[in-house]
Amino acid sequence: MGFELLFWLVPQFIVSAVSVALQGFFIGPLFPAVIVVMSKLLPHHLHVSAIGFAAAFGGSGGAVLPFAVGAVAQAKGVQALQPIILALFGAIFVVWCGLPRIGKKKE
Repeated sequence: MGFELLFWLVPQFIVSAVSVALQGFFIGPLFPAVIVVMSKLLPHHLHVSAIGFAAAFGGSGGAVLPFAVGAVAQAKGVQALQPIILALFGAIFVVWCGLPRIGKKKE
């Protein structure tokens, strides 16, 4: 969220380019990390159906949310995009922090 705030509040091209690149770098591994956490938290017999549902739900969000955000941007202007992105990052953070801790594997 810090890089998104930096992108939003500092109106310099180089700062924006670096912050967007770093956002992509740190957000990129999020989906595989969620899959790993799901496979450790859920019982073994639910892995296939739960991970399939999560992937399908994520795909539907990837189809619906850009349309909805575009409609908001068309109605309110492009300046409405940054609060939406910050709200999504905040929601992801809250959900991630709400997951139970996974104990380290003893070998």
